[in-house]
Amino acid sequence: MKTPNSRSVQHKSKLKQGPSEQARNKTLAIHDMSHDGRGVGKIEGKTVFVTGALLDEVVEAQIVHQKSQYFEAKVTKVISPSADRIEPACQHFGVCGGCQLQHISATGQMQFKQNQLARSLVKAGIDTGNTEWLTPLTAEAWHYRRRARWAINRQGQLCFRAIGGKQLVAIEDCPQLSSAVNALFHKVKVGLAQLPYMGISEIECLAIGETAIVLSTNQHWRDSHAAIWSKWCTSNGINGLAIQSSARVADLTVLMPCRLTYQLDGIQFNFTADQFIQTHETINQRMVALAKDWLAASKTDKVLELFCGMGNFSLPIAQTAQSLLGLELNHQSITTAKENATLNHVDNVVFAQADLFAEDWLCPAGFSHVLLDPPRDGAAVVCGRLAKNKTVKRIVYVSCHPATLARDIVGLQKAKFKLEKMVLIDQFPQSYHVEAMALLVRD
Repeated sequence: MKTPNSRSVQHKSKLKQGPSEQARNKTLAIHDMSHDGRGVGKIEGKTVFVTGALLDEVVEAQIVHQKSQYFEAKVTKVISPSADRIEPACQHFGVCGGCQLQHISATGQMQFKQNQLARSLVKAGIDTGNTEWLTPLTAEAWHYRRRARWAINRQGQLCFRAIGGKQLVAIEDCPQLSSAVNALFHKVKVGLAQLPYMGISEIECLAIGETAIVLSTNQHWRDSHAAIWSKWCTSNGINGLAIQSSARVADLTVLMPCRLTYQLDGIQFNFTADQFIQTHETINQRMVALAKDWLAASKTDKVLELFCGMGNFSLPIAQTAQSLLGLELNHQSITTAKENATLNHVDNVVFAQADLFAEDWLCPAGFSHVLLDPPRDGAAVVCGRLAKNKTVKRIVYVSCHPATLARDIVGLQKAKFKLEKMVLIDQFPQSYHVEAMALLVRD
């Protein structure tokens, strides 16, 4: 059987190995999987995290790093393969750090992610015995990314980060990209041979409505370079071009304006290239539809949405609610949300700026239905305030990090909220990233 790293053996961007005395092969039985998709075994009573190994496999592995409490290793040979093992679809698998689960079947990936989500809840002491678990939200497993960002190496090649995140891997092709982003990627890859790229650290490509390129630059960037890039984009049918500081501390400088837009639930969303949107279009549609169904807001219900962004959930939910108040820290997102509400003639929404991580944040009164969509840090302050607000009866929590979701659920359960429903959201197929949605109802 071909090992999961067999394709990467000839790759010119090899990862550094550990000290020579550690570069030895060991036979391991894999009894568990870590949160980042590595197999877990034991050597002399010490835990070993094995890149490329799967649950219930017996593998031969090379130890590449020795820590005080554990070893890190990589598979060199699969002796007894898992039934879920498949051939990776990408030539860069095993070197590129972007897709860690390509060697696992679709069914196996869902089982792995469900286990990680459930494990986070159990670790937090949450009893899910009476919780309804829905079938995971899944969609296209390949060709789904409608935006992607690459680093540029000294040779002017588009690169992803290698496993470990330090080295760069030059990318020839990526099966995760949508057809439109893939076409844009290849245009840029060829164009870099004749374009000035010194001073550009990253290039982001978007194909959502129209196509756009964002160049992350440092202080050495010159106006003359911008003119060359603008001319090249125009001649290659690329609609938009913008410049962002590498530190992302300044506003986006738009050199060629374009129309970035998508449709959702009969609503048109316009946005700028530096704003967050969900990467997987189909998953986003299904996720919003399910959140709207779970929230069950009627024409007599006032909805509070926290971390509302540019209104991706807000405007669809407002269609059936009496009113909606959306709060978000990012000023540009609030501005865009207001503009999209006006564009779509949604007049029962109000958007306002608020720091939802501030300890002195106060929960607005009079809302019975709440939707949360926080970043990875979760919503500890918000959930603490919601727990004390007796008018709140129903909460839909959209999470991109199971550990903080579990932490926040514990606090809400102490306030007599019952965890009624849970669903895994496969926003990033082929990766170990786990997203989820929970419905909590106050008894």
